[in-house]
Amino acid sequence: MKVQYLIILIFFFGCNNQEHSIVYSEIKNPETDKPIQISKKLIESDIDLRTLSLSDLKLLRNEIYARKGYIFKSKELSLHFQKFQWYKPKYEGKEIDNYLTEIDKSNINWIVDIENYVRPNWLLEESKKSLRFIDFLEILPEIELPTNLENWTFIKKEQDIRQNERLIALWDKYNAYSSAIGKISLSDSLYAIGMNHAGDHYMYTTFLFVNSEGEELGGNQLPLSFSSTADILDEPEPEIIDTVIERYNDVIITKDLKMIVSSWKKAIVYDSLGILIKSEISDTTVVIRDFY
Repeated sequence: MKVQYLIILIFFFGCNNQEHSIVYSEIKNPETDKPIQISKKLIESDIDLRTLSLSDLKLLRNEIYARKGYIFKSKELSLHFQKFQWYKPKYEGKEIDNYLTEIDKSNINWIVDIENYVRPNWLLEESKKSLRFIDFLEILPEIELPTNLENWTFIKKEQDIRQNERLIALWDKYNAYSSAIGKISLSDSLYAIGMNHAGDHYMYTTFLFVNSEGEELGGNQLPLSFSSTADILDEPEPEIIDTVIERYNDVIITKDLKMIVSSWKKAIVYDSLGILIKSEISDTTVVIRDFY
């Protein structure tokens, strides 16, 4: 009877020590370069597991099983843990569940949650590595010449982009061109990418000249398509409140890459009640110059 009691005590204290003995992982905390302690609940620690790579998170999770003697079916994991003297494989399948402590189970579940959080961003970054600028150019619509400002609109189908991982990666990798409306293919290796810009009182387009490698070779900022300013008179007449000057430009790029710019302005005068008094349009000025 005493022998049985002694065995129970040894088993109890052995389990208790196993539960509370300090165990450090082979994986280090990137922020401190110190091994991560896996004998306490990671969810309660100040370690930000999101800083680990997806591969390190996988190794950290499986190390918990490895330290309890799990026999891995994965050759990769098996070869990895065989490098450590503490790895003594002896349990297969669900048998390992009998040897996992509550802390082990908590840490495994927490690491899985972090993996699910990190994986989408990791997959996005991985997919971006293989993408080239020429791939991005291919998804931009060709701007047919001749064309003018009224035709320079390109609405990306956000739903289609969200459902296509390749498009997501392309727009994310080349987000400097997020306002792109399309391209003009100038040659086999030279392109002009149209970029729309808008403010409170104006909108204009910039064409960036780039090669197929994404190197910018200059730009051409086109005139304002519309702007307006309110000029308050120094000594206004009693019935007049202000005069609004609206400036207009129309730009046409021809097939032979000439740029025709038509400019004019409109003066609109309002009285103190905001009622239109008169509207005058100035003469139109036309300028023709090379597009690039």
